[in-house]
Amino acid sequence: MFKLVSVVILLAAAVGLGQRGYFKVRHIDCRLNHYPCPLQLEPVLLSFVGRNIFSLSSGSVSRQIMSFDPTLTEIKISKRLPSRLLIDLGRRLPVAAIKVEPDGPRFYLDKTGFVYLPPTLVNQPLVEVIWPKELSLVEGESVLSLDLARLVNTLAAYYVTFSQIIRQTDETYLVKTVSGPEALILAGADFAPAVASLQFILSNIKIGEPVPTKIDLRFDKPILTY
Repeated sequence: MFKLVSVVILLAAAVGLGQRGYFKVRHIDCRLNHYPCPLQLEPVLLSFVGRNIFSLSSGSVSRQIMSFDPTLTEIKISKRLPSRLLIDLGRRLPVAAIKVEPDGPRFYLDKTGFVYLPPTLVNQPLVEVIWPKELSLVEGESVLSLDLARLVNTLAAYYVTFSQIIRQTDETYLVKTVSGPEALILAGADFAPAVASLQFILSNIKIGEPVPTKIDLRFDKPILTY
């Protein structure tokens, strides 16, 4: 009997607190890729404020956020009573922006080689990849996108900074380095030896000495053009 009375009292207290707004969402902690969520997500996040934290289901919150930003790949929802909603989001991180010439679509490329349409909520500077329309590039992973991602990742691993990559139709990448020279690299090959040679050449350019305009790395030995 005592237990029943205790349960009734607790339920009555919970109902009373709920009616007073004690369990309404007042605080939202949102993180995207381990950083605070951008202001662009504010409209959908504010729609949860004032909702009863018990009746607000995690599935409903996830669907609303995904509908607002379809580029998200991970959504985790948790609650902290009495009034805090915790939202942890994940999104693909692009390493390059691909432009299909001359008037084709624009894609993003992540480090795994996954190609996807640019999200409207993301605006960040990325290196540009010019892609010929003759080589069909589709959303998702493909032999072409995986090869491109390997090149971008290898350049980053050897600290070769570049402003643009042009994929040519003759199985060649043209890499425009920030240092000035353009490098020709064979597509589909092991990029490490070629990029290592490129890094060595660029790092040994001395002030006052001639700078090569083109470095051809498609053969056993680099060919420098001045």
